[in-house]
Amino acid sequence: MYSLRGERWLGPYLLPILTAVRDTVAFFFVTMMSIAAATHAYVILGPRGEDTYPVYSAFTHTIRLAMFGDFDLFEYQGQDPVYEQSVTNPMLWEPVDPEPTDLDPKTYLYLQGLFFCTGIFVQVLLLNLLVGILGTNYERQLDRHQVLFVQARARMLLEVQRRPWARLSDLWEWLQSPEQDESTASPDPDQRDQQTRDRFGDLHWMYWGCAQVAIFALLPLRLVLAPPLPTEDLPAAATLFRRFKTRTVQRPVVNHHSFAVVLALLSPVMFVLSLVLLVAFFAILLVALVLKCILGIQVWQDQ
Repeated sequence: MYSLRGERWLGPYLLPILTAVRDTVAFFFVTMMSIAAATHAYVILGPRGEDTYPVYSAFTHTIRLAMFGDFDLFEYQGQDPVYEQSVTNPMLWEPVDPEPTDLDPKTYLYLQGLFFCTGIFVQVLLLNLLVGILGTNYERQLDRHQVLFVQARARMLLEVQRRPWARLSDLWEWLQSPEQDESTASPDPDQRDQQTRDRFGDLHWMYWGCAQVAIFALLPLRLVLAPPLPTEDLPAAATLFRRFKTRTVQRPVVNHHSFAVVLALLSPVMFVLSLVLLVAFFAILLVALVLKCILGIQVWQDQ
């Protein structure tokens, strides 16, 4: 839901709520510290010391009293009611409340004082104060909902621009842009590709060799870009791989010679990915042939 804060139908209404809650962090800290103090006092008194986890038991009893207003005074004092069989009706069992005298007098008084202090200070005072603070903060932030919405959109756009995969287009533009003046470059794409191939042949043997390794790693894609199928409807299919290697390998190397070393290091990964695409391509062709021969389904239209 937080990712939808940039949507106009939800953002102006969601952001004031989130901002109002965020502004009450200090208040929640005070509340949690008060609950921790009450829990610590309850553990020291030890009315539930026989429980398996006395600290957690003290925390749950304090939370129930302080936050939810759910409590059993006898259970809070560590005294569980017992049941006795009714004298008048043997089928009926009646609860018998424990007596305060079953506890140590000082422990009983301290537990009563802790009970009233926790209930009044946290349950009544702090929680009612929380309602007022949240209401005031929400009204104040609702008046600036448009400002919050514009700020949230700006932050989202900045986050998207900073993501690594969002910068791939910038990397591609950098690889396609020459380091030198491009005033002599032809505006026609085919002529520009031919100029790139001519300049690629004049490279130093080291850069040329590294680029050839990368081109060799991409050879499995040749069958994908120019499959052995009738291509009357695709007259340029035979030149697709040549154009592909010119624009993805040769031009970046011509513009930035050091990129040839990077391509040579990445050539094993490129070769594996090319083989995977080739296998997937032939698997699709096989499925298409099976559908055509067995089921009579025409996958592509013959001219």
